Amino acid sequence: MAKAGKPRRYSESKGILSEGISGELQRLRHDEFGIKEAQQAAPVMPPRTRHGLHAPTPDPVSEPEESSGEDYAQSDEEVEENVEGASEEESGDDFLRPRDTPDPRFHTALQKTVYEQVYAGKAFAEHKWISWRDINETPEFESLHDLFKIVGIDWIVTLKQDYNEDLIRQFYVTVWVARDYSEMKWMSDTLQCSISRRQFRRLLNIHLDFRDDLHEEHTHNPLSIDYLSQFYEDGVRYTHEKVDGLRTIPSVVNRIVRATILPRLGNNDDIRGVAWHVIDAIIQGRQFDIVSLMMQEIAISKRTFTQGIYYAPYIMRLIQDKLGAAGQNLKKNKQYKPRLQLGAPRAPRTLPSSHPGASSSSAPPPPHGYDPNAFFHPQYAYFGMQPNEYFNPVLGAINTLSESIQRLSTGHEALHEDVRGLRTNVGDLNASVGRLHTRVGVLDS
Repeated sequence: MAKAGKPRRYSESKGILSEGISGELQRLRHDEFGIKEAQQAAPVMPPRTRHGLHAPTPDPVSEPEESSGEDYAQSDEEVEENVEGASEEESGDDFLRPRDTPDPRFHTALQKTVYEQVYAGKAFAEHKWISWRDINETPEFESLHDLFKIVGIDWIVTLKQDYNEDLIRQFYVTVWVARDYSEMKWMSDTLQCSISRRQFRRLLNIHLDFRDDLHEEHTHNPLSIDYLSQFYEDGVRYTHEKVDGLRTIPSVVNRIVRATILPRLGNNDDIRGVAWHVIDAIIQGRQFDIVSLMMQEIAISKRTFTQGIYYAPYIMRLIQDKLGAAGQNLKKNKQYKPRLQLGAPRAPRTLPSSHPGASSSSAPPPPHGYDPNAFFHPQYAYFGMQPNEYFNPVLGAINTLSESIQRLSTGHEALHEDVRGLRTNVGDLNASVGRLHTRVGVLDS
């Protein structure tokens, strides 16, 4: 039997979770089957042009609509199901079922069981925020702000929001995401909440409505290896779906994306799935629906118990908007400061111009017959190899070591926080023991 508190699949929870989980799994599989049917019925994405672009996909809920935040707006698909007498199991919405638990934090007893047996020990993906002012201090990164601004996501990556882990876990256990990603419902504390996609956009300060659906692109119009080769340095050995060999801008875009709008658990050296489409859209200046992307990622994480918990700061901003307060016991949302990788080309530095005769320390002319190109010819330097071939293996190893040191530093910070908390607890314990001794002395007297 797996230890309590560790993330486990449904199959691993046999004998622990109630029989309702089996029914819930069947319902989730039914939902996935319905989603696959909808994807198969969806029109195939138009072919990518020579620039890798295609016409934007209009937002299906871009027509004027306003929700009070208290009444749940039903999608057209849900209305048709209700008219046809479909059951609540077919809609996948737990909130259409009768409440069957006395715990006010959950709508169903199954939600509470899954919270205790699965989500109580689920890991959070590391989520950070960035400062454009700090990034712009590196000359090689000066174009990054404009790239993120063109696609309308320059503000969301700077959002700094501490979060309560228990409220985030409760959100994931109770959240329901509409099949067309137009709405979400969930429980925060004892409050039943809902939000439309448009309201979510406004909350995150995103103003553009018509954008591409990158998950749909990834399914129907995947990027080829030949297309992705443009993001890697020329003359450098690289492996598809790996970060080694990336050019400076794609490398930094990937690191910012992974720290903010598309967090991941696991190997930082991999670029998989929809992440390539996000990187491509940002670099090409092609607007995409960031809120739909996040809602789809939330739904995927909800259906896959082995995945981590994503978007904690953004979800906390959503919860805070509904509850009116952030609460206590907040986890610190830290800043991410991307650094220029070793071996990356440096931006040229402009030197002040001077008249040839203005300085008395001008270098003497080269001797007769001096050929500067001969000295740096591959025949004489780098043992017959090109400079990139000679230095890149060493630089790659140094970059790997640098990333390992950074991860160790993050671990040390967390360890120091734990030690600080232990010291506080020991101090409280000593104070309690002192008070106990005082009371014993009073009783003895």
